[in-house]
Amino acid sequence: MKKFYLIFALLLVLGGIFYTYEHFKSDPNSENNKDAYQALKDFYNAYIIGVNEAAKYVSGTNAGQLVNYRFYYGDIKSFKVEKITNVDESRKKGIVSVETVKKTGEHATYTDTIIMIQDNGKWLVEKYSSTSYNDWPKLP
Repeated sequence: MKKFYLIFALLLVLGGIFYTYEHFKSDPNSENNKDAYQALKDFYNAYIIGVNEAAKYVSGTNAGQLVNYRFYYGDIKSFKVEKITNVDESRKKGIVSVETVKKTGEHATYTDTIIMIQDNGKWLVEKYSSTSYNDWPKLP
């Protein structure tokens, strides 16, 4: 019975270490993520102003999809970068919660998933998706 408790305690300790490691690795404020975090903040601050402002933070010709998302968002009131994780050496995935007031006056909170790519030392938005898509009008 002692072996069982010893193994159980060891598994709890290892699980705690793994959880702590994963938490700090995905923390937007960690040293590993500081440049990507700043790029996400810059992107959203520009996105609040408009799509044209935000386009300079987007890789290649991928800015077109932002128009649809921005239209259905309404007014962005605030955003918070929840976490940033590594996809590979040159890509990171950011999860951002966005509070908005839609054109109907209704408040909504959406979750955006951003894939960022490092290009010439700068982090740029490569792919963008949002749960705001769920509130878009549906075709019959």
